[in-house]
Amino acid sequence: MKVRCPARVGLFISAGKGLFAKLSLCDELELTALTSDKVELELESETPIPAEANSALLAAAAFRKAFRVGRGVRIKLVKRIPVGSGLGGAASDAGGVLRGLAALFETPGRGKVGAELLALAKKLGSSVPFFVQPHPLCLVAGKRFIQVQPGGSIPYLVVAFPGFRLPPGEGRADPSPEAVSVGLTRKSHLDKLVCSLEEGLSLSRWEDLLFNRWEESRTPEAARVGQVRRILSRVGLRGVRMAGPGPSCFGFAVSHPDGERVLGTLREYPWRVFLTCCGG
Repeated sequence: MKVRCPARVGLFISAGKGLFAKLSLCDELELTALTSDKVELELESETPIPAEANSALLAAAAFRKAFRVGRGVRIKLVKRIPVGSGLGGAASDAGGVLRGLAALFETPGRGKVGAELLALAKKLGSSVPFFVQPHPLCLVAGKRFIQVQPGGSIPYLVVAFPGFRLPPGEGRADPSPEAVSVGLTRKSHLDKLVCSLEEGLSLSRWEDLLFNRWEESRTPEAARVGQVRRILSRVGLRGVRMAGPGPSCFGFAVSHPDGERVLGTLREYPWRVFLTCCGG
Protein backbone atom coordinates (compact mmCIF):
# COMPACT_ATOMS: atom_id res chain seq x y z
CA MET A 1 0.00 0.00 0.00
CA LYS A 2 1.32 3.42 -0.98
CA VAL A 3 0.57 6.57 1.03
CA ARG A 4 1.43 10.19 0.26
CA CYS A 5 2.49 12.31 3.23
CA PRO A 6 2.09 16.01 2.34
CA ALA A 7 4.00 19.00 3.64
CA ARG A 8 2.03 21.76 5.34
CA VAL A 9 2.06 25.54 5.50
CA GLY A 10 0.07 27.88 7.71
CA LEU A 11 -1.84 30.56 5.82
CA PHE A 12 -2.94 32.07 9.12
CA ILE A 13 -1.45 31.18 12.49
CA SER A 14 -2.71 32.89 15.61
CA ALA A 15 -3.07 31.89 19.25
CA GLY A 16 -5.34 28.85 19.44
CA LYS A 17 -6.58 28.93 15.85
CA GLY A 18 -5.20 28.73 12.34
CA LEU A 19 -5.76 27.96 8.68
CA PHE A 20 -3.47 25.27 7.31
CA ALA A 21 -2.96 23.80 3.86
CA LYS A 22 -1.48 20.49 2.73
CA LEU A 23 0.87 20.74 -0.25
CA SER A 24 1.65 18.61 -3.28
CA LEU A 25 5.22 18.35 -1.93
CA CYS A 26 5.08 14.92 -0.25
CA ASP A 27 7.06 12.18 1.39
CA GLU A 28 6.08 8.74 0.13
CA LEU A 29 5.33 5.62 2.15
CA GLU A 30 4.99 2.04 0.99
CA LEU A 31 3.55 -0.32 3.61
CA THR A 32 3.68 -4.11 3.28
CA ALA A 33 2.14 -6.52 5.81
CA LEU A 34 4.47 -9.25 7.07
CA THR A 35 3.72 -12.69 8.42
CA SER A 36 6.23 -12.09 11.23
CA ASP A 37 5.74 -9.62 14.07
CA LYS A 38 8.69 -7.40 13.07
CA VAL A 39 8.62 -3.78 11.94
CA GLU A 40 11.19 -3.15 9.21
CA LEU A 41 12.21 0.21 7.75
CA GLU A 42 13.83 1.13 4.45
CA LEU A 43 14.68 4.83 4.43
CA GLU A 44 15.66 7.05 1.51
CA SER A 45 16.69 10.42 2.91
CA GLU A 46 19.41 13.00 2.35
CA THR A 47 19.53 13.50 6.12
CA PRO A 48 19.98 10.46 8.39
CA ILE A 49 17.17 9.94 10.91
CA PRO A 50 17.96 7.82 14.01
CA ALA A 51 15.53 4.94 14.48
CA GLU A 52 14.55 6.18 17.95
CA ALA A 53 13.52 9.54 16.43
CA ASN A 54 11.88 8.24 13.24
CA SER A 55 8.22 9.23 13.44
CA ALA A 56 7.12 6.51 11.00
CA LEU A 57 8.58 3.78 13.21
CA LEU A 58 7.15 5.35 16.37
CA ALA A 59 3.71 5.56 14.75
CA ALA A 60 3.83 1.94 13.62
CA ALA A 61 4.76 0.75 17.10
CA ALA A 62 2.01 2.85 18.70
CA PHE A 63 -0.59 1.62 16.19
CA ARG A 64 0.25 -2.07 16.67
CA LYS A 65 0.05 -1.68 20.46
CA ALA A 66 -3.17 0.36 20.48
CA PHE A 67 -5.05 -1.95 18.10
CA ARG A 68 -3.34 -5.19 19.20
CA VAL A 69 -2.05 -6.00 15.73
CA GLY A 70 0.08 -9.14 15.88
CA ARG A 71 1.48 -8.96 12.36
CA GLY A 72 4.50 -6.92 11.39
CA VAL A 73 4.98 -4.41 8.60
CA ARG A 74 7.71 -3.32 6.23
CA ILE A 75 7.89 0.46 5.83
CA LYS A 76 9.62 2.09 2.89
CA LEU A 77 9.89 5.84 3.44
CA VAL A 78 11.14 8.22 0.75
CA LYS A 79 11.84 11.64 2.28
CA ARG A 80 11.27 14.62 -0.01
CA ILE A 81 10.24 17.11 2.67
CA PRO A 82 13.53 18.40 4.14
CA VAL A 83 14.24 17.30 7.69
CA GLY A 84 14.15 20.27 10.07
CA SER A 85 12.40 22.54 7.58
CA GLY A 86 9.33 23.21 9.71
CA LEU A 87 7.02 21.93 6.95
CA GLY A 88 5.55 19.16 9.09
CA GLY A 89 7.34 16.23 7.48
CA ALA A 90 7.78 14.13 10.63
CA ALA A 91 4.16 14.62 11.74
CA SER A 92 2.93 13.89 8.21
CA ASP A 93 4.92 10.64 8.10
CA ALA A 94 3.40 9.57 11.42
CA GLY A 95 -0.09 10.44 10.20
CA GLY A 96 0.50 8.60 6.94
CA VAL A 97 1.55 5.45 8.79
CA LEU A 98 -1.58 5.57 10.96
CA ARG A 99 -3.86 6.04 7.94
CA GLY A 100 -2.08 3.35 5.96
CA LEU A 101 -2.02 0.75 8.71
CA ALA A 102 -5.70 1.38 9.50
CA ALA A 103 -6.49 0.49 5.90
CA LEU A 104 -3.98 -2.37 5.72
CA PHE A 105 -5.08 -4.26 8.83
CA GLU A 106 -8.47 -5.24 10.25
CA THR A 107 -8.92 -2.37 12.69
CA PRO A 108 -11.94 -0.31 13.78
CA GLY A 109 -13.17 1.73 10.83
CA ARG A 110 -10.69 0.00 8.48
CA GLY A 111 -9.03 3.11 7.08
CA LYS A 112 -11.69 5.59 8.11
CA VAL A 113 -10.67 8.47 10.35
CA GLY A 114 -12.50 8.00 13.64
CA ALA A 115 -12.11 9.11 17.22
CA GLU A 116 -9.78 6.23 18.11
CA LEU A 117 -7.32 7.00 15.32
CA LEU A 118 -7.36 10.74 16.07
CA ALA A 119 -6.81 10.08 19.77
CA LEU A 120 -3.79 7.93 18.95
CA ALA A 121 -2.49 10.59 16.56
CA LYS A 122 -2.68 13.22 19.30
CA LYS A 123 -0.52 11.06 21.58
CA LEU A 124 2.18 11.06 18.90
CA GLY A 125 2.27 14.86 18.60
CA SER A 126 0.03 17.90 18.47
CA SER A 127 0.42 18.24 14.68
CA VAL A 128 -0.20 14.59 13.78
CA PRO A 129 -4.05 14.72 13.88
CA PHE A 130 -4.01 17.33 11.09
CA PHE A 131 -2.34 14.78 8.80
CA VAL A 132 -4.76 12.03 9.79
CA GLN A 133 -7.91 14.02 9.00
CA PRO A 134 -8.70 14.09 5.26
CA HIS A 135 -9.19 17.79 4.47
CA PRO A 136 -6.40 19.45 2.42
CA LEU A 137 -7.35 22.95 3.61
CA CYS A 138 -8.94 23.45 6.98
CA LEU A 139 -9.39 25.61 10.02
CA VAL A 140 -7.81 24.11 13.11
CA ALA A 141 -9.31 25.22 16.42
CA GLY A 142 -8.33 23.05 19.36
CA LYS A 143 -9.56 19.52 18.57
CA ARG A 144 -11.78 20.66 15.70
CA PHE A 145 -10.93 20.48 12.00
CA ILE A 146 -13.26 22.52 9.81
CA GLN A 147 -12.97 21.96 6.08
CA VAL A 148 -12.52 25.00 3.87
CA GLN A 149 -13.48 24.52 0.22
CA PRO A 150 -11.94 27.16 -2.08
CA GLY A 151 -14.24 28.58 -4.73
CA GLY A 152 -11.35 28.63 -7.20
CA SER A 153 -7.79 27.43 -7.57
CA ILE A 154 -5.23 28.72 -5.07
CA PRO A 155 -2.08 30.06 -6.82
CA TYR A 156 1.14 28.07 -6.95
CA LEU A 157 3.49 28.46 -4.01
CA VAL A 158 7.26 28.63 -3.92
CA VAL A 159 8.55 27.19 -0.64
CA ALA A 160 12.12 27.89 0.47
CA PHE A 161 14.01 26.00 3.17
CA PRO A 162 17.17 28.06 3.82
CA GLY A 163 19.10 25.09 5.16
CA PHE A 164 19.67 26.23 8.71
CA ARG A 165 17.61 24.89 11.58
CA LEU A 166 16.21 26.77 14.52
CA PRO A 167 17.70 25.76 17.88
CA PRO A 168 15.45 23.53 20.02
CA GLY A 169 12.50 25.54 21.26
CA GLU A 170 13.41 28.59 19.18
CA GLY A 171 10.43 28.57 16.87
CA ARG A 172 8.12 27.54 19.68
CA ALA A 173 9.12 30.34 22.03
CA ASP A 174 6.27 32.65 22.95
CA PRO A 175 6.22 35.81 20.83
CA SER A 176 6.38 39.21 22.43
CA PRO A 177 3.24 40.57 24.17
CA GLU A 178 2.91 43.05 21.32
CA ALA A 179 2.87 40.19 18.79
CA VAL A 180 0.17 38.33 20.74
CA SER A 181 -1.89 41.50 20.81
CA VAL A 182 -1.54 41.87 17.05
CA GLY A 183 -2.57 38.23 16.63
CA LEU A 184 -5.71 38.80 18.66
CA THR A 185 -6.69 41.88 16.69
CA ARG A 186 -6.23 39.98 13.42
CA LYS A 187 -8.59 37.14 14.25
CA SER A 188 -11.29 38.91 12.27
CA HIS A 189 -8.87 38.77 9.33
CA LEU A 190 -9.04 34.99 9.50
CA ASP A 191 -12.80 35.07 8.84
CA LYS A 192 -12.21 37.42 5.91
CA LEU A 193 -9.45 35.18 4.56
CA VAL A 194 -11.65 32.08 4.69
CA CYS A 195 -14.54 33.89 3.01
CA SER A 196 -12.23 35.21 0.28
CA LEU A 197 -10.92 31.72 -0.47
CA GLU A 198 -14.39 30.18 -0.46
CA GLU A 199 -15.63 32.87 -2.85
CA GLY A 200 -12.70 32.24 -5.18
CA LEU A 201 -11.42 35.81 -5.02
CA SER A 202 -8.08 36.67 -6.63
CA LEU A 203 -4.80 36.68 -4.70
CA SER A 204 -4.80 40.49 -4.57
CA ARG A 205 -7.98 40.35 -2.46
CA TRP A 206 -6.56 38.17 0.32
CA GLU A 207 -2.76 38.20 0.27
CA ASP A 208 -2.63 40.92 2.95
CA LEU A 209 -4.82 38.80 5.25
CA LEU A 210 -2.17 36.08 5.66
CA PHE A 211 -0.62 36.06 9.12
CA ASN A 212 1.93 34.14 11.18
CA ARG A 213 2.42 35.08 14.81
CA TRP A 214 5.91 33.57 14.89
CA GLU A 215 7.24 36.27 12.57
CA GLU A 216 7.18 38.69 15.50
CA SER A 217 9.20 36.40 17.77
CA ARG A 218 12.15 38.19 19.37
CA THR A 219 14.87 35.59 18.86
CA PRO A 220 18.37 35.75 17.37
CA GLU A 221 17.32 33.57 14.42
CA ALA A 222 14.33 35.79 13.55
CA ALA A 223 16.59 38.16 11.59
CA ARG A 224 17.85 35.29 9.39
CA VAL A 225 14.31 34.14 8.64
CA GLY A 226 13.32 37.75 7.97
CA GLN A 227 16.06 37.99 5.37
CA VAL A 228 14.67 34.92 3.58
CA ARG A 229 11.24 36.57 3.48
CA ARG A 230 12.66 39.78 2.06
CA ILE A 231 14.46 37.90 -0.70
CA LEU A 232 11.30 36.00 -1.66
CA SER A 233 9.40 39.28 -1.87
CA ARG A 234 12.18 40.89 -3.91
CA VAL A 235 12.05 38.17 -6.58
CA GLY A 236 8.35 38.81 -7.08
CA LEU A 237 6.47 36.39 -4.83
CA ARG A 238 3.26 37.62 -3.19
CA GLY A 239 1.91 37.14 0.33
CA VAL A 240 5.29 35.97 1.65
CA ARG A 241 5.15 34.41 5.11
CA MET A 242 6.91 31.91 7.34
CA ALA A 243 5.44 28.47 6.73
CA GLY A 244 5.07 27.70 10.44
CA PRO A 245 7.27 27.99 13.53
CA GLY A 246 10.33 26.74 11.60
CA PRO A 247 12.77 28.43 9.20
CA SER A 248 10.97 27.74 5.90
CA CYS A 249 9.09 30.52 4.13
CA PHE A 250 6.68 30.60 1.21
CA GLY A 251 5.13 33.00 -1.27
CA PHE A 252 2.62 32.81 -4.10
CA ALA A 253 3.52 32.99 -7.78
CA VAL A 254 1.06 34.60 -10.20
CA SER A 255 1.38 31.58 -12.55
CA HIS A 256 3.26 28.33 -13.01
CA PRO A 257 5.75 29.94 -15.46
CA ASP A 258 6.30 32.74 -12.94
CA GLY A 259 7.03 30.11 -10.28
CA GLU A 260 9.56 28.45 -12.59
CA ARG A 261 11.18 31.85 -13.14
CA VAL A 262 11.48 32.36 -9.39
CA LEU A 263 13.05 28.91 -8.95
CA GLY A 264 15.68 29.83 -11.50
CA THR A 265 16.40 33.12 -9.78
CA LEU A 266 16.76 31.48 -6.36
CA ARG A 267 19.35 28.97 -7.56
CA GLU A 268 22.08 31.37 -6.47
CA TYR A 269 21.15 30.75 -2.85
CA PRO A 270 22.19 27.59 -0.93
CA TRP A 271 18.57 26.72 -0.23
CA ARG A 272 16.18 23.93 -1.09
CA VAL A 273 13.33 25.46 -3.07
CA PHE A 274 10.10 23.85 -4.30
CA LEU A 275 7.32 24.90 -6.64
CA THR A 276 4.18 23.32 -5.24
CA CYS A 277 0.45 23.84 -4.80
CA CYS A 278 -2.23 23.46 -2.15
CA GLY A 279 -4.24 20.29 -2.09
CA GLY A 280 -2.04 17.59 -0.57
